[in-house]
Formats: sequence, structure tokens, C-alpha cells
Amino acid sequence: MKTSSLIVLLFVCLVSSVCAGEFKIAVESDQLQLTPPTEIAGDQPLRLVELLPFEPDSAVATKPAIWEGGLETFPRSLPRFEGDRDRLYSRWTLSNGDAFTYGHPIAAIAAHQTAIPWPESPKGVQCVVDVDDVLGLGVKYVAQNVDIRPMFDFSKRSDLSWNVDGESFHFNPGAVAGLDNYVSRMTAAGVNVSLILLNYVPGRPDSANPLIHPDTNLEAAPNHLGAFNLSDERGYRHYRAVVEFLADRYTSGRKEQGTISGIIVGNELQAHWWWYNIGDANPDKVINEYARAVRVAYLACAKAHPELRVYVSLDQHWTARMTEERSKFIPGKELMEGFHARVRSRGDFPWHVAQHPYPQNLFNARTWNDEQATWSPDAPKITFRNLEVLADWLQLPEHLYDGKSRRVILSEQGFHCEEGEEGERVQAAAYAYAFYRTLQFPVIDAFILHRHVDHAHEGGLRLGLRANAAGTISSPGKTRLIYDLFKHADAADWETHFEFAKPIIGIQSWSELDPRPVEPSPAK
Repeated sequence: MKTSSLIVLLFVCLVSSVCAGEFKIAVESDQLQLTPPTEIAGDQPLRLVELLPFEPDSAVATKPAIWEGGLETFPRSLPRFEGDRDRLYSRWTLSNGDAFTYGHPIAAIAAHQTAIPWPESPKGVQCVVDVDDVLGLGVKYVAQNVDIRPMFDFSKRSDLSWNVDGESFHFNPGAVAGLDNYVSRMTAAGVNVSLILLNYVPGRPDSANPLIHPDTNLEAAPNHLGAFNLSDERGYRHYRAVVEFLADRYTSGRKEQGTISGIIVGNELQAHWWWYNIGDANPDKVINEYARAVRVAYLACAKAHPELRVYVSLDQHWTARMTEERSKFIPGKELMEGFHARVRSRGDFPWHVAQHPYPQNLFNARTWNDEQATWSPDAPKITFRNLEVLADWLQLPEHLYDGKSRRVILSEQGFHCEEGEEGERVQAAAYAYAFYRTLQFPVIDAFILHRHVDHAHEGGLRLGLRANAAGTISSPGKTRLIYDLFKHADAADWETHFEFAKPIIGIQSWSELDPRPVEPSPAK
């Protein structure tokens, strides 16, 4: 294989009577190099089908094969491009009658090798209102929301464009300039930046917007956040265009644009009705649609940079439910197990986890008292009290990727400040507790606090390092006790600043918060 070209290996475990081996595909600059499983019998009739990224699995039964025959005529190479279309994103099936499997590329030699900062301290914050203020606090990680709709210039007047399979997609210079400014300032200060990819949708159908998934309930979606639309070619191409554009732009090494470390796909998928609306949908549908979006994002990122990560987004529910309506909510453990099985059956790749271990009660910062955060593998919730549960799940042998655990960033969580001085002390103590706990888990890279400044429209929650100024939505107001604590959390004298929190938490030594053994599962 050419070391200078884009190289992708596809490993597929074939099922049933096809074989029990691996089907390997190397994707070079202009060719697909195919190696069939060695276990295939020479006289076995085979059928090779290419499925496009937006086509359903069921299409394999009716779609024409690109090749049929015995092993002696199996194609050892195919053109990588069909016209302008890049087959990197295709998924492939090799079958004999009813037995078939799906597969995808899983790793790539990418266009850029820009250094990505991974600070040792996990200290982070999101929803930054004043960049200078958070840089003065010594922040090391940030996460930034990116709504994909305003990124596009559907009038196609902009000179800022990206090509997907021969089609040009134009981007909004103003939206891009704003993101350039933010990412570049953070990068210059050595801060690690993750982007959170979101799809805000209107309240009514809009045929001119290809980003809307046809099953999103536009009128009822509580937060007007929809699933990414990969149900048709137009939606798929727009989604791929924006991810490729962002991944390439923010790993190219240009100082005026800056560098990102990863992309979080969507938000809190357990509560998909609220944060990734795809209508009333059963768990299999949600998992399958989401897995498709994460895989395309991974391939787009892998084309740009070998270390650029894609993250699955989870809230604090593990086996507990927000609602008993299965068409609106999936417990985290069920979601993760289904997602992992889906991805692995179609060719595994290195996805990671962005989890939100909010306290059990968002209005009670005393997360060390979270009764639902047990150390059982079937804990109802995962908060800072029992981060062991997620770490242990990821480190189970069957969940590893290439022998290693997938990485974790805690990308959104905060602590409510009740009124008065005692409220500030409890909020700050909760941060001290959470920060110490985070440091005990090598698998966790970042603890990104939500949020920099209180937001007036956040349901009464006061989560900020600062209060919002009177009469404003989120303009910076007075600092709280947590502000100074945050500044010194990763300093050499951190224990001096954390000392006040011990009696509030109910400990005499910080070592009492070191990881605990997992409780055995109750007898079934």
C-alpha cells in the first residue's frame, strides 16, 4: 500500500455460512484493494453489494450487486471513485444467499498532522461569555456549541465552500469568522477545544432546509433540536459537508483559525425526544440513526486528522429513566450497549464518550449524597459519586478498541448555587469534590463545567462561576466562591483552597474519595 495516500482498512467478521474470518479493504488514493476471507470455499457463490451511506440496510436484498461469482473471479481491486463520488463512506456486504454482513472503513491516514493540545489538568468550562475572563482563570478545556444550520449559505453567494462528491456547499462567512476567532484565541492560549454539533430545527416544515430529518416532530420537539438527517442523499451530503469542513478547517494548523480536538455528535441521546428529536421512535431506530451519524462524522474527522476524535453524548441516566415512554427515552446503559453492538457488527471504529454527570437532583449540588449513584454496574445514574461505573463499563474487554479503552470527556455538568453565602459554599464544595474525583480516573481527559455565567432562561438553575448581571440574560455579573476555587483547582496549593469543603462533604481526608470497588449486581 502507498504510505503517501489515504489508506483505510476495513475488518469485517462475516457471519453464518459465508465464513468466520475477516474481509479486508484497503482504501488508497484511487483504488479499493479487497482481500476476501481465507475461509471462503472456492466453489461458494458470492455476491458483493455496495450500500450508500443514506440507504437502509434493507436495500441489500434488492440492490444490484457490483459483482457476483466464485472466489476465483473475486475482484481484488475496485476504483475508489465512481465519477466524483468517494466510496470511502460506502458500506459493503459480502453474501452467499441469505447470509451477509455490513462493513465500513475504520481508520485513515489523514490530510493534517497538526499538534493537538491535551493539557494534563482537566479543568474546563463551557458557554464562555468573556474569553479573557476564562483565560485568566487558567482554563485548559472548552466545549463550544455549533448549530449546523447557520453555518450554511444556502444562497450559494459565499466564496467559502467545500466540495462533496463533485457538489459545492457554501458556508456563511460571518458564522465561520466567529468560530475562527473563538477557536484561534483558545488555541493560542494552549486550550483544548471540542465542538458540539447540534441541529436546531424550525417549528414547521421547511422544504428548503435539507438538514431536517423527515421523522422529527417539528411542532412538539421541546427544545427545537432534531436528529441529523442522513435519510436521503441531500441530507447526507449537507451533513458530511459541514463535518468535513469543520474537521479540515480546524486541524489545518492555521493560527488564524485554531485547532480542535474532537466533535461531539448531538446532545444527551438518552433523552432524544428533547435533544435529538426523531419523533416517537423505538430504541433500535434511534440507535441505528445515531450510529450512522457518528460513523460519517468519524470518517470525516479521520480524513482530516489522525487524532481528531468523535464522541457519543450521554447524560447522567444509566439504568434510570426520565420517562416511562420508551419512544422518548433510552437508559444510558441500553443505549451504549445497543450502539456498541450496532457499530461493531458493521465494522468498529474509535468512538469516544462525552458524558454529563450532573448531580442526581440538578437543584441540589450535594452530589456526594446521590442515592441513585451506586457503585453497581446497573446503577440508576452516573454522577461524580460513581464515575467508576462508566469507567469500568468502558474497560470491559468486549468494549475496548484496539486493546484500549475509549476516552471520556465530561463535557457538560454544573452545580446549582442556592441563595445566600451557604449556597455559594456548597456549590464550591461540590466543585472541589467533583474535581478531585475526576483526577482519580485516567480514562477521563476533561471536566468541562457548565457554565461560565448564569443564564436567565435555564429553568431557575444558577450554575455559573459568576452570576448574570441584573436585567441581562447572561452578561457577566459578580463572581462567586467557586470562581476563586476554579482558578486554583489545579494549582500546587490546591489543598489550601479546598480545605473548607471537607466538613461540608463529610470527610477528613481527600483520599476517602478515591475510587471504590464495584458492588456486585443483585441476584436475578
